[in-house]
Amino acid sequence: EGGGNQWQGLQLTFEVLNDTQPPVLDLDATFPPDEGPFPTFKLPGSIALALTFNEHVQIGSGEITLTPRYGSPEVHIPVGATEVFGNRALVVPQHELWPGEVYSVSIDEGAFLDLQLNRFMGLEGGYKISVTPGIDFVQFGSGHWSNPNQGLMGQRFGHGVAVDTRNNIFVVGGRNGTAGASNTSVLNDVWRLATKREINCASSFADSLGCSERNCTPDGEGGFTLGTTTLSRIVWQRRSLGGASCVDSDGTLRSRMQEVVSERVDVCPCPICTKPPGPESGVPLPNLIKNKEYVKPYVKVSAANGTRELLCQEGRISSGPFVCHVHSRYFGFWSTPYPNCDEPTGCSYPPDYNGVMGFTFFDLEGSSDGRDCADITPQQPLRHGRHCAFKCGPGLQANSTFLCEVGSYSAVECMRRSCGDGSIDNGHVACDTPFPLMDSQCSVHCDDGYTATVPSTNCTTNDFEAEAPPELTPMPRCVPSPCGNFTYGEGATLIYSSPRPALGDTATATCDKGYEPVRPGYMDLKCGIKMQAIGIGNAEWQLSRTGERAGLLCTPKGVKVETTVVLDGIFTLDMLPPPGLSLLEVCEGERWEDMSFSLTVSISLAFAAIASSTAIAASDVLSVTLALCAGIDGSEGGAGADDGEVSGEGDPGRRLGAGEEVGYRVRINEVSAALALKASLEESDVNERFTSTFAVALAQSAGVTISNVMASGIIVSMLYSALLPTTAAPLIVTTTTPAPIENTSTFDEGTKDLGTILTTGDIGAIGALPIGIVIGVAAGLGCCCCCISLLVCIILKRRCSRKRYKTQISAQEDEDEGSADEQPLALTQGESHGGGGRRSQRLQALDDAVGLNVPSLENAPS
Repeated sequence: EGGGNQWQGLQLTFEVLNDTQPPVLDLDATFPPDEGPFPTFKLPGSIALALTFNEHVQIGSGEITLTPRYGSPEVHIPVGATEVFGNRALVVPQHELWPGEVYSVSIDEGAFLDLQLNRFMGLEGGYKISVTPGIDFVQFGSGHWSNPNQGLMGQRFGHGVAVDTRNNIFVVGGRNGTAGASNTSVLNDVWRLATKREINCASSFADSLGCSERNCTPDGEGGFTLGTTTLSRIVWQRRSLGGASCVDSDGTLRSRMQEVVSERVDVCPCPICTKPPGPESGVPLPNLIKNKEYVKPYVKVSAANGTRELLCQEGRISSGPFVCHVHSRYFGFWSTPYPNCDEPTGCSYPPDYNGVMGFTFFDLEGSSDGRDCADITPQQPLRHGRHCAFKCGPGLQANSTFLCEVGSYSAVECMRRSCGDGSIDNGHVACDTPFPLMDSQCSVHCDDGYTATVPSTNCTTNDFEAEAPPELTPMPRCVPSPCGNFTYGEGATLIYSSPRPALGDTATATCDKGYEPVRPGYMDLKCGIKMQAIGIGNAEWQLSRTGERAGLLCTPKGVKVETTVVLDGIFTLDMLPPPGLSLLEVCEGERWEDMSFSLTVSISLAFAAIASSTAIAASDVLSVTLALCAGIDGSEGGAGADDGEVSGEGDPGRRLGAGEEVGYRVRINEVSAALALKASLEESDVNERFTSTFAVALAQSAGVTISNVMASGIIVSMLYSALLPTTAAPLIVTTTTPAPIENTSTFDEGTKDLGTILTTGDIGAIGALPIGIVIGVAAGLGCCCCCISLLVCIILKRRCSRKRYKTQISAQEDEDEGSADEQPLALTQGESHGGGGRRSQRLQALDDAVGLNVPSLENAPS
């Protein structure tokens, strides 16, 4: 400023608000004003509209429509043809509006935008204007038709009016308009007014012959027309003598009937479909559309191929839109047949194969139209009903294809391929699946008389090709079971039909010198299917004539053959020897005799625990073996010895024998009984009782610690003895080779052994008590077995002089008893105890021997 002071500046703070509100049409400020429900009919046909908004606007997209009330053509004004000045938009119709018409103004949504591009929400018929008619009427008087006598004040409405060629006006009937008149009061009079006026020449534009186009075409200004039409103004009424003449544009008088006064060319507007698709009585709407209500707004649609969308129910797609076509100069129609919703929705994306275990790739050759299903997109979908094929990995196979149904794919999976139905020649395979499938593990089962080349097989493949078929590997076969050389060929010479006799082969036997046939005429044999589960394998030598199992064929002359049924088996167990002893010491000398005796009695008691109908005496235990004692001097244990791996606590020489085997052979009265026992031992509960009884008995009798006992290897065999007429030992031939070592605890002939006591009833019914209370007396050996319940069994030393027990049990005759089976036992240790009776002596013997107080044999647990 003049004093040299500097301008210090000005800081203004302001906030720019984000305008999100759309522009609003102000009808009160719009010209011409809204006439609402009461048209004034004062506007000229060339009227322009000035739309006023509450803010500055700009042109958007859409159109402004003037819809007539009385049937004149609808007026469509593209919003691009308007002019915008600030908050006002000037709308000028292309043609004059029809006289006497009432128009409702509609504006499309988005036709105008504010400066922030917020869209105008649109106007639907809420703004009305009217155009002055070509002829106007004014009321002239009010009492012309009054009749006070009848209560008529002269007002009427709903009457008919006609004008004749002489300008006479006729008023016909109508309803009584007198105040207070009934609604049903009508008039039946006719009045004529003679106007006395001259008749002027009258002419009008006749209806044109049609438009120049059959279909709507663009007009070059964003709209569509049916072309143009030429209208002729024709004289339809001659003038009277004093009336005015019709004059053409050149001033020439034209008053004769049908004389053309003038012509004009009009543009034919494109007609519209004024009704939605479907009835009133027309073609029904398509099936499966979304609903029948949404098409109701489908009106005022241009016949210039105007379209409206066909909406279908979920899972269906439309075949196209509704299309409005030209029907006449003034009306359009919806083309038929209508589009439909018959086709279900297709699939817009490739199938999800991530959840398909074994998927490898899509198979183009097997897919619909050779389609690469990896390239399916919303732009190139897979149509409904089409499918995508695929391949699985080796040994697998696709169970189906990905079938596109209503926008989704069917479920598929890679199935394991089979290795057949499980049947093989002379047998079958049993798998962990109903039939052999890829990766199945199978066991091989052959028909009777056939033997599997492998015990098990797998369904697999080594081929890496997609869906390569699997096969059983190794390939199983069932071959004829071997019979081998005939077992009972002692004293006979046999000639075989094959060097390796198997099922179906034969043999012929002849007795050697000094031998004779057991059954003359029965010397021809055949290798046949085993009839009973005797021995091992499933084939056996049979007599060709009868099919019976072949036994001993030849014997020394003059001797008889004795047949014995035996049951061979094995116990596998972990055994810790008694304190102070090693495993090797158990196998030596007298200790082995004690052990073999304990094994014999324990096996007998184990059979007694399970055999309710077949008594197994100790003497029926023909042999026992203990594998760890094999090769030890003084023992007859069998094959193999083991000092074990685990020491007993505090006793370095006491070691555990792990997995030791105890073999046995017992005599059975009949083959059926032996087979029944074998079958019974294959039942888990019976086998468990069998092994637990053996374990408890052996632990108590031999002083060893037993665990992990299992019984297996049960085989029924036949033993044939040729009884020679000399004192030499009998010739024994068995079905198993080599035979188990004979029991070293064999009782002398004529003595009463433990087995005898078990079978003669000293302890009651063995079948009723699994073990019961057993007291066995071996008089010749001076030994005793005392067993109570399932838990206590003490086998006293067989010889009275052994220091381990230092006891002696002997049988004493009782002259007072009627049965030797009820004789009391006398227990002596240096000398006999005195006694309080035979029963008390037995109880005392058990008490002293096993350290138990037994109150009564009758009350002992079963």
